[in-house]
Amino acid sequence: MESPFACQTSCMTSSACSSFTWYSMSSPHTPQLCILYKSTEEEVPCQACVSGPASCTCSSDYGCDIADGNLLDLLPQTLTEMECLMSCVSTHGCQVYTWYDQMAAVFTHVCFLFSSCKEVDLDCAGCHSGPQDCSETTTNTVGPTTEPTTKPSTVPTTYPTTNPTTEPTTDPATEPPTKPTNVPTTCNSPESHPNGSFDCFSTESLLTCDLLCDPGYAVS
Repeated sequence: MESPFACQTSCMTSSACSSFTWYSMSSPHTPQLCILYKSTEEEVPCQACVSGPASCTCSSDYGCDIADGNLLDLLPQTLTEMECLMSCVSTHGCQVYTWYDQMAAVFTHVCFLFSSCKEVDLDCAGCHSGPQDCSETTTNTVGPTTEPTTKPSTVPTTYPTTNPTTEPTTDPATEPPTKPTNVPTTCNSPESHPNGSFDCFSTESLLTCDLLCDPGYAVS
C-alpha cells in the first residue's frame, strides 16, 4: 500500500479493525505492507513502520463556508481526511479544515484550510470538517451545531453577495462590469463544452473547474 494514510483508511472502513501498522520503503523485508489488527496486545519498537488507531480525527459531517477572509489554502487531490488534517496542522493559522470525499459532487478529494469556521453548510454531500487538535476547545472557531436561520450556500464562494457600489463608466451593454478584485485577472473559465457545462470555483491563487456532463455523457 502506497502510504500510511491509505493503510489507516483501510482500517477505518473495516468494522473489525482497531489499529494498523504500515511498513515504509526502507523496511528490508516488508516494504509498503499494511497490516490491520483487531486489537493491540503488545507494542514493539519499529524504525521503518507507522502504527496508529483506525481514526485520528474528530470531525463531523458539515462544511465550513468561506467568509471574512478565513480561507488559508485549497489543496486538490487530497485523497484522505487524515492528509487534510495533517496539512492543517502544518499550516500557520489553520484552526479547522473541510475535506470532501468521493461522494462530493464538485470538490471531490479537495481539502480546504480555514482560520475560523463561523458559517457552516449542513447540507453538503461528502464533506467532513474538524479542528486541527481534538484536545482543544473549538467553540470560537467552529460554527453552530444546529441549522442557522439563513441557509448557507452549498458551494463555498469568494464572490461578494452584493453588487459593487461603483457604477461602470461606460455602457454596460458594451463593456462588462468590473470583476471582483479577488478573482485573478490572468485566469478565465474555459469555454462551454458541447456536451456539458463547467462549474468553476476560484480563490486568490487558484481557479478550479469541474466538467458537469449532460445525461448520456461521461468524462474520459
